[in-house]
Amino acid sequence: MYQERKAYVATMILSSLVATYLDLWLVGKGFFTFPHRPFPEIFTVHIGFTLLIVPIMTVVFIYLFQRGNVVSKSALLMFVALGAALFENVSAYLGLLTLSAEWQSLYSSFGYPLFLLVMSMFHRWMQ
Repeated sequence: MYQERKAYVATMILSSLVATYLDLWLVGKGFFTFPHRPFPEIFTVHIGFTLLIVPIMTVVFIYLFQRGNVVSKSALLMFVALGAALFENVSAYLGLLTLSAEWQSLYSSFGYPLFLLVMSMFHRWMQ
């Protein structure tokens, strides 16, 4: 039980760090910006997203992914891919995110499932 909690905490920390650095890189490249974010004079990324939402989403994904069979794992990955693109477009519509003309939602549709699979592999390795 302790080892499993330790693996979840380590995965949450890693997912937060990786998400923050990916966002910093993508914002630095000009692919998108966060017009409304906590401490805009300090951070160019939305730290609420990278420090809270991403780690929680990662743990929920890993929990569901580990308990599924091949079909449910594939369905979950497709749901994440579609959800990432939808969430991104809704965020842009609401003004929470500004996307550049070069950005394609397809990047998120592949990026988030890949990110979550890597986090899942790390979690399994930590156990």
